[in-house]
Amino acid sequence: MAVSASGAVSGSACASGAVTSGSASPAVSGLVTASLAILLAVSSYGLQLAYKDFYVCRDDALTSAAELQCNTLLPNNVVGDVLKVRQ
Repeated sequence: MAVSASGAVSGSACASGAVTSGSASPAVSGLVTASLAILLAVSSYGLQLAYKDFYVCRDDALTSAAELQCNTLLPNNVVGDVLKVRQ
């Protein structure tokens, strides 16, 4: 809070008495963080639904050779390369 030569007070005070100086409020930061967390959770759930056949195949495989055969259910892109079963 700044006081000018004329005695006027500049800056805004919150209900708690804290002074804000134009930076993002904690509420905005919290909303951004919550939005990112929700986006991460939804994308993770979406990947599990999209590749459910692969996950079921991998979990039900009794041998390493059968587990490697589950790789045919994955697409040939970056996601497939990340999820691929390696020997």
